[in-house]
Amino acid sequence: SCTQVCPKKCITMVPDAKGFLHPCIDEAVCVKCGACEKACQVLHTVQKNPAPQKVYAARVKDKSMLRKSSSGGIASMLAEEFIRRDGIVYGAAFDEQMIVRHIRVSEVTSLDRLQGSKYVQSDIQEIYAGIKKDLVAGKNVLLFGTPCQIAGARKIFGEEGKLLCDLICHSAPSPKIFAEHLKAIEAEGKKVADYRFRDKTYGWSYNLNRIIYQDGSSELHSYWNQCYKRLFLLNLIARESCYTCRYSDVRRVGDITLGDFWGIDRIT
Repeated sequence: SCTQVCPKKCITMVPDAKGFLHPCIDEAVCVKCGACEKACQVLHTVQKNPAPQKVYAARVKDKSMLRKSSSGGIASMLAEEFIRRDGIVYGAAFDEQMIVRHIRVSEVTSLDRLQGSKYVQSDIQEIYAGIKKDLVAGKNVLLFGTPCQIAGARKIFGEEGKLLCDLICHSAPSPKIFAEHLKAIEAEGKKVADYRFRDKTYGWSYNLNRIIYQDGSSELHSYWNQCYKRLFLLNLIARESCYTCRYSDVRRVGDITLGDFWGIDRIT
């Protein structure tokens, strides 16, 4: 958020030793206006919504959409409906280098890039200009993100013209460690084209990864077969702030909160 409001554009996001981005200010250009501090959701906590009175369990009826989604497919359904009503959707996707970044989607046929969980912290900074342009043009915007990302967007864009959807988040793992994980896989000789953290070939409850290679072949790996997801689920590769997350709360910052309904099989 701070990089977007800086009038001198003197703030850049620089990775630390673990691969997490942090703002770095060029003091020679900075005019000490304080705009970055005002836009910071860490220094100025975003007001949370009251605790919800009701929580709904749902899944889409479209079997194809359900298979491609990590859980019930509600995010995909919301996104599709938003675009059909001439809206714009922003969410996390892999780019050509297998880096997770937030992208802009304006066509239903491109929504598949947003489907599925990505257990890597996404780079969100490039979408702010696009969101602002869409809002100025009178477009409705749907943004998916972790609660801290949604809080940052709320600081910048306020309340009007958009729907903010925060995800129940386990943590934001290191992009650098995921890149090293892919490098180790590719050392076997094949280039990775896609990575699905929650493959549902054998059902929703199986914790399986599917690695898809550029030659069209793919492999299915269990939780125990590869170290990356074990490190993630054991909370060993999260961003430092995740260990004291202020958004791990029933009072949410998004307009809608989505998450897996683990345990639903025991109550239905």
